[in-house]
Amino acid sequence: MLYSLGGFKFESAIVLGQIQKTTDYAISEQERINNYPAYFSVKNEKETLTIKRRYSAKCRS
Repeated sequence: MLYSLGGFKFESAIVLGQIQKTTDYAISEQERINNYPAYFSVKNEKETLTIKRRYSAKCRS
């Protein structure tokens, strides 16, 4: 199986153990009188992609 992420292609011999994607949107809340709270973004979102492999076999060229 061949894995790819954007333009990057992983070795075909990699056996993935875990893939985890985390996103932080940094949303803040402003309370208002006689109304629902206002929510707004205070900074750009942050995405983290963690890839853990179990093992990798040698590939022949």
